[in-house]
Amino acid sequence: MARFVLLALLFSQVLSAKVVRPVRMLIARCRVIAKGDPDEGVQIRSGDEIEELVEAFNTMSRQLTA
Repeated sequence: MARFVLLALLFSQVLSAKVVRPVRMLIARCRVIAKGDPDEGVQIRSGDEIEELVEAFNTMSRQLTA
């Protein structure tokens, strides 16, 4: 039982890092854009929905400055 709990804890940490880190990067970038610096995008290559979200965010950011 203890092994299962340890394995579940490890899995949740890895999964959390994979999701939370990119979302925090997007939040930070939103704050930079809100302060008036829309030039730089976010670069994340994860091969999943997070990457799709980042690409959509970068497209939106470029279109706002066009």
